[in-house]
Amino acid sequence: MPVTAGCAFCPLCAGVMDPFGDHALVCSGGGDRTRRHNALRDLIVRLAQSAGVAAVAEKPGLLPPRPLVGVAREDGVSGADARSEARRPADVYIPAWRGGRPAALDTAVTSGLQCGLLALSAADGAAAAQRYEERKRCYLDTEAQCEDAALTFLPVVFEAEGGLGVVARRVLGELARSAARLTAETATLRLEHVTQSLSVALQRANARAINRRVPGTAPPLSAPLAAAREQLRYAAAAACAAGGAPDLPAIPAPVPPSSPCACSRGSSPASRSPPPLDATAAADATPFDAAAMRCVPSPLPHAAAAAAPATPLQCV
Repeated sequence: MPVTAGCAFCPLCAGVMDPFGDHALVCSGGGDRTRRHNALRDLIVRLAQSAGVAAVAEKPGLLPPRPLVGVAREDGVSGADARSEARRPADVYIPAWRGGRPAALDTAVTSGLQCGLLALSAADGAAAAQRYEERKRCYLDTEAQCEDAALTFLPVVFEAEGGLGVVARRVLGELARSAARLTAETATLRLEHVTQSLSVALQRANARAINRRVPGTAPPLSAPLAAAREQLRYAAAAACAAGGAPDLPAIPAPVPPSSPCACSRGSSPASRSPPPLDATAAADATPFDAAAMRCVPSPLPHAAAAAAPATPLQCV
């Protein structure tokens, strides 16, 4: 069922928003994937707590740091990803799982509508979740490091379309059975309530993501750049009106995709100039103080600005 009139550019990532909203489920812009992830994580924490489990969200310090060899870790990996003490493999930490061993539940959401998974998902509906479970286990040897730290690593993978991974089904089933013993419900009924709550939270997050990407509902990506460009153009015009050379970076003007560039591509940089900026209009505007991050009144009188010749900026 189409949710928009046609294809349009996504205002949050510059990708293509399709009429069915599939792009919104995998779009990395705007923070919607993080909100969806956190909503599912919090529901799992509440489910575990209703089962009498002292679950903790985002528990730090589960993986010990690796020893340093020079500026890198002993495995040769450097950078922020190599700091084991900064990693949190447990979106949901359960202090006692099977056999009394603690478990680290890594919550994630994937989608079979990704370009690289369309063919696999058409042949096997569970392919996206299975591949993402394996990726979670292998990424930076997370499962092996958790095993060394006496942790049971469990990748709890959901599909944006509503599916569940194999590990997710098993984990939710065990938590639902434990909760049913305390609520006098049957395990099947409790599991249905859990899956319905997760499904509602998932689809609510998907609907929010789609709504934010409908054409006309979010500011375009070019708005901050356009504002910065106008501020620099004003500062350059004010400096030229004062008789000094502007020491500012040159910012190319945006070129609409449907119209050719106003600059001659075969000409020299000196000849590729935009139309002159009117000094009077520039003096009427409010300049921007980049160091103080605020707007300040113009130091130039309007008459002096109008009398000074305007120097056009060069397009690069």
